[in-house]
Amino acid sequence: MTVEITACWTRQFGIAPCPTCEMMGGYAGKAIRNGFPEQLQEGSVAFRLVDYENKENEALAKDDEIRGPALTVAKITDDKVEKHQNLEQIWTKVRDKPKFIE
Repeated sequence: MTVEITACWTRQFGIAPCPTCEMMGGYAGKAIRNGFPEQLQEGSVAFRLVDYENKENEALAKDDEIRGPALTVAKITDDKVEKHQNLEQIWTKVRDKPKFIE
């Protein structure tokens, strides 16, 4: 079993990640690295940043019901998503990095 955390972002003006998406992806990465270092090392936890509007990620966006920037957590067993959750409450912590990382 693997737990996969995915930060999905969009491009601002089609060029680069929007600043808020980039910031939240950074918060998420730090929280995962700080909270799950052994699991990251052994591969039971994975973290990735994804442009959900990119055609290559279309299936992920559809499967996880991504309609905008998001942070999702998925439990994956035998390469199949058993369960996933969109952590919508992250947007209440945009300007509060310490609270987000808790």
